[in-house]
Amino acid sequence: MNKSIIWHIAASICYLLLPGILHPEFSLDFHFVHNIHFQKTFFVSACVLAFFYFHYYFLIPKIYEKSQAVLYVLCLISIAALICTFAIYYLKIFGHHNRHISRTEIDFRGGIRKVPKLKILAEIFQFIPPYLAAIFLSFLIRSRIKLKETTEAKLKSELNLLKSKIDPHFLFNSLNTIYALSLDNSVKTSDAVMNLSEMLRYVLYETSEDKVPLSKELKYIDSYIELNRLRLSNNIQLIYHRQNIGAENEIAPLVLLPFIENVFKHGMDTEKNHILKIEILANDSKIELQTSNPIHLSENLDENRGIGIATTLKRLDLLYNNKYSYTTRKENNNYYLQLIIHLK
Repeated sequence: MNKSIIWHIAASICYLLLPGILHPEFSLDFHFVHNIHFQKTFFVSACVLAFFYFHYYFLIPKIYEKSQAVLYVLCLISIAALICTFAIYYLKIFGHHNRHISRTEIDFRGGIRKVPKLKILAEIFQFIPPYLAAIFLSFLIRSRIKLKETTEAKLKSELNLLKSKIDPHFLFNSLNTIYALSLDNSVKTSDAVMNLSEMLRYVLYETSEDKVPLSKELKYIDSYIELNRLRLSNNIQLIYHRQNIGAENEIAPLVLLPFIENVFKHGMDTEKNHILKIEILANDSKIELQTSNPIHLSENLDENRGIGIATTLKRLDLLYNNKYSYTTRKENNNYYLQLIIHLK
């Protein structure tokens, strides 16, 4: 069953049972259900709950959001009239149990004889605030959901656009590297071509889903790193370590790559001896990425190239919310990054 449906059912039950639980005469034998005040509160709560879902699932999407303001207002007025009717008939149904209504006000043949207008108004006003709260809450929830859907659609559109435009610099450099290897008749040429081919196939055909097998994502990262390793000059040492004990897990596609891209972008242009470190540790519950690279060029490079750090962090917020941690620090002329994603 959908989590949203379960949440709605649980919230509705709690809302209906709350008057009984908070009732001063509450007991496990449920004698309080015969109390007139509890019956009144439960009746109002049930009506408000019914109105909330009617307003949320029908009035807002079918009328209000289709710019039928006049019809929407007329519906609310009609519902307000029903509220008044319920308030009056509440006196009729429950009045003979209420100590505040005298016998002279009740027609024991089933009607109300002389109920003061102020008492009717009091009952009506007792119904109004919960209904206003239901209107406000339904608009608030719907607006938040629409905002989330808009954000998801925007991020998905950005991701699809970025996936369709593989970093031309990386592609150009990779082809140049493969070309240079072919001129030297290097045995690494075929492996480089295969790595690039597998990367292109993965990005174009296997990243359309929200989640992909972790093993495939890590294989893509392996290919990316091996292609970049071929371009490293002799003064740069790359230390890459990967351990995967949770290959059956799934992860959002291309969510680790931007952070790995930055390692090479920050390290390849240096003329000094440097060490680039990339470590990926995965198990059945989480995946951890740790990187380090020289810092002296960090401020001059655009961290949003490729898929982009900013877009990726938005994706992490959307997909993993409080299930990930992202920390960076600068120490000893190096830039250190740690990303931990809890997969369950």
